[in-house]
Amino acid sequence: MLLLDLPYDNAFYDEHLELDPILLLSPATTDERVSKIASRGKGFLYYACQKGTTGIRNALPDDFEAQITRIRSHTSLPIAVGFGIADRTTAALVAQHADAFVVGSAFVKMIEENASPDQFKKAAQNFDPRRQA
Repeated sequence: MLLLDLPYDNAFYDEHLELDPILLLSPATTDERVSKIASRGKGFLYYACQKGTTGIRNALPDDFEAQITRIRSHTSLPIAVGFGIADRTTAALVAQHADAFVVGSAFVKMIEENASPDQFKKAAQNFDPRRQA
């Protein structure tokens, strides 16, 4: 579960809930805040690599690799990247530097179009950079 609208220091993340808080980072997150968020995070950190709203983009930001390196300097948690993963090529670029990628908008669009389970399966396979094209 991603609770993206709660600040990292919100009391909701009390250990009594037995939830791993998946906390969000962005290109605008300062180093000080990355350290604080990383110290509270569990499971993995979610890096929204694009500024603005979610959606399919044509390319990763120019500073993508540097941002992942910066985040890694503050944590040993795995890093998942989302916002703008448009296709297998983008997913493969993300996978070179991050531990996981998140695809959202492409699947939301499929839901809107009433895609079948088989279409979802094929789309997921098409995003997987480990599979042959």
